[in-house]
Amino acid sequence: MNLLPLEEQQKIRNERLIRLFEVSGVGLFFLISGAVILLASAYTYLQIQASGLEHRLVIERQSTELRRVESLDLLIKDLNAQARFIIDNEKLIHNPLLEIGNILDVKPVGIYILHIDYDHSKDKDAIITIRGQANTRANLLRYIDALEGSGNFASIGSPVSNLLSREGAEFSLSIVLRSAI
Repeated sequence: MNLLPLEEQQKIRNERLIRLFEVSGVGLFFLISGAVILLASAYTYLQIQASGLEHRLVIERQSTELRRVESLDLLIKDLNAQARFIIDNEKLIHNPLLEIGNILDVKPVGIYILHIDYDHSKDKDAIITIRGQANTRANLLRYIDALEGSGNFASIGSPVSNLLSREGAEFSLSIVLRSAI
């Protein structure tokens, strides 16, 4: 039980509150000051790191551009060498579009070509493989005869399976091209 007059009790309570606010304010001040010091040092460290990374990025971009220029230079030299090779060996190289045009020129009505594949490597002759559908076996035989009769091809290969169906026959032909020399 407090025997002090009410005014004194109120005064003591107010002084306690003021001291509590002062102590908590000082504590908060030191807490915020410590946080500001830590954040300022972290900010300074990160700024130094950022400037170092920017410097590295500039150096990397310059080296990347140099490598890109060197690779483009090599690519240009390689393309020039290929162009010289093609010009020098123009007569030795088959033009697949002309050969396919010869194949399509002799195609009779009733023959539908679905797929054309051109294969040519240094070690073997150029081969065009044709897959398609013929309305009748007779149309397919006429087409094979027309290809052989054109004289544009070294040989025409037709498997026996092409002749099994009388109507709606799917077929596959292997056409070996004549030497370009």
